Amino acid sequence: ETEVSKSVFLDDIQNKSLLNSMITQYEIDYIPIKELSNIVGYEAYNGDYIYVTEETNKCHVIIKNEEVIQFKANSNEATKIKIGENVAYATLTLNNPIITLNNDLYISLKDIKNALYLYTDISNPNNIQIYSLDNLYDIYNSYVIGIGYKEIVNNYTNQKAILNDVLICRNSKDKFGAINSNGEVIIESKYDDMKYVEETGDFIVTYNGQKGIIHNQQTKVNISYDDIEYINYANLYAVTSNKKIGFFNTDGTKIVEFVYDGIG
Repeated sequence: ETEVSKSVFLDDIQNKSLLNSMITQYEIDYIPIKELSNIVGYEAYNGDYIYVTEETNKCHVIIKNEEVIQFKANSNEATKIKIGENVAYATLTLNNPIITLNNDLYISLKDIKNALYLYTDISNPNNIQIYSLDNLYDIYNSYVIGIGYKEIVNNYTNQKAILNDVLICRNSKDKFGAINSNGEVIIESKYDDMKYVEETGDFIVTYNGQKGIIHNQQTKVNISYDDIEYINYANLYAVTSNKKIGFFNTDGTKIVEFVYDGIG
């Protein structure tokens, strides 16, 4: 029986280094976290990020100086930390536990997308395709320009939205909207600003200086507030009205009145 050769492509370029570094355990393909992260332009280090340690059974990846993803050997969880904060804002459940070999931590190919924000196509196990956020942005930005938009607004949040098939676009009138990769409209291009909330799939939109929240083409929170901020660690929205802050849960229900001057 002829053995089928395997290839790994990063941004459509064959990468033999990653191929040679891959290991297979119980028919699951794994790739070294630090090597992959460094190749795509992230920073990766041993140990704990918050407590600044050197253990080889832990590692953390700094992505675009925006957030940190922390891993631990034999764990099927990864924690997410915003740069500048000292507490995790989210815990991600992995399909497969992190494994270790020769003091390196390995992640399964199935977990790369959600844990490291790298699009992976493993439908053909012998032809593995990995795409970086920057490359995805370039591909889809060219696409939206070709169908009449000015650009995909290029920031870290919007780049991550691409992985969820959400393209946040600016049109020729400098209005914001969102489409999917087939060009189908998710949110009409009529807003002065728009921010995608990865954790909830919501859009915080600005119209005539007022903010609100839209989800699945429905208004979740009326566009009538001075400011709205998603609080990761509490899974709540802090909403400002007349210089006072109240809190809404993620289904759009107000749970705390507008009585606070700031967030603790």
